[in-house]
Amino acid sequence: MPRRPNIDRPVRLELKMRASIRHRLDLWLWSESEQRVPKGKYQEFFEERTQAFFNNARLDLAPFGLEGSIEGPKDVIAALQARLLDGR
Repeated sequence: MPRRPNIDRPVRLELKMRASIRHRLDLWLWSESEQRVPKGKYQEFFEERTQAFFNNARLDLAPFGLEGSIEGPKDVIAALQARLLDGR
């Protein structure tokens, strides 16, 4: 039976980053049992962070008399904003 084509197929991406950031990332992804960064961990890390970036929203708290901003899932931020607006 032939394999179905992958509609959302992977594509190659190359990037450069500062050595200090790469070192911290290597330490974060390091596997003691394998004594290396496991295969696919960089891809998994960047895919998860990219999905989070697109699924999150930021809310500026200044209009509510507070300092700073918060970031989180879009639906949670929308619910919080609605509660803050109701409490005015």
